[in-house]
Amino acid sequence: MRLIIDRTIWLRGEGVSKSKLLRKLDQKMCCVGMLLEQAGVPRDKLENRNDALSCMSSVPDELSWLMTTNHALYKTNDDVCMPEPAREQTLTDQFKQHDIQVEFVR
Repeated sequence: MRLIIDRTIWLRGEGVSKSKLLRKLDQKMCCVGMLLEQAGVPRDKLENRNDALSCMSSVPDELSWLMTTNHALYKTNDDVCMPEPAREQTLTDQFKQHDIQVEFVR
């Protein structure tokens, strides 16, 4: 599987309290929200949801591993102190553990 992360709409580094799969206010998405959307989950199921558990009935079976509430992806994505190059490399490595290749664009 391949995940394209568009930096122009990528919601990251703002801390857990501001992060959403898809933040309705500005249409920004965390990396997990982008993965779920690219896997076919409708945007309305992602809006203002904190994590994959909050929309579990819509999550495809092949992404069921996202149901771990303390998944490291969320921590990496939302870390307010992590430099961007380190965040991108860490996420790439984390997704690779699940056979997902990440490409960052824009």
